[in-house]
Amino acid sequence: MDFNYILFTGDSTISGSRSNVLEKNVVAFRSPTYSSSFSKLNVNLDKNGQPQENAFVVDTDIITGSRSSLVSLNSQTLFEELPTINYANRWNYYTLNTGDYFVDFNSGGDFFHFASGLELAQSDYVIYDKIDYYTGVVVYKTSSDSKSNTITSLMNQAESMYFNASDEAEYFDNYDTFVNGQKIYGSSSEFPDVTGKVFGIPKKDKINELNSTSPDVIGSGFVEHQVDFYLNGMEQSVEDYMQLYTGVSTMVKAGIEASIASYNLTGITYSI
Repeated sequence: MDFNYILFTGDSTISGSRSNVLEKNVVAFRSPTYSSSFSKLNVNLDKNGQPQENAFVVDTDIITGSRSSLVSLNSQTLFEELPTINYANRWNYYTLNTGDYFVDFNSGGDFFHFASGLELAQSDYVIYDKIDYYTGVVVYKTSSDSKSNTITSLMNQAESMYFNASDEAEYFDNYDTFVNGQKIYGSSSEFPDVTGKVFGIPKKDKINELNSTSPDVIGSGFVEHQVDFYLNGMEQSVEDYMQLYTGVSTMVKAGIEASIASYNLTGITYSI
């Protein structure tokens, strides 16, 4: 198995962290009240061609606009696309061309909507992070496309837009890359022999990324709840792993005054 850890520490140590703990590993819940109707003229269709029901709610204190979220559906990372809107029969129909989801701020609520081809069920699990605004790069890989040609195409797109992918090493230093939602870790990593969407998303700065064949990582500083964990390229829920501190020494030092404030209903403070 391949284990990939992204530690949002602010640096290779915990010093200088700029991460907000409320902006990572957020679980999106279905809205029990959302239902497309003629009073909501913006409609996204499901795989059966019917208005999508029970969309996943977005916290707009975290996600404030399009292209500022990183979303995984049942551990599969998705690619965001601004939808095309077509008007017919008094309704505005959202459609996606190559993307997997979009953020809807116009249908009487704030929701994640998914491409009509994705299978959705009540048991679906959606996690999202806030990220800096990005457009990302994407290609559609056919059975005849080689790994090298696919990566070169992504690299050329990234270089033309952001000027930070002049070769494969620089590209993988600056972009997380996914094949049909499964993360790959570099030009030497195993590349799934599949047909489908391959996309790159700019990495955040000030991270410490670790790849390992062992499930345990010891000795790297981190900020709690600021860890992304991928197992064989699939993002895992924080409920699936533990974040523990080890190696703490000199917890008690003699001769140093200390006090603990304790407040009760009368507001009395006790010191030790």
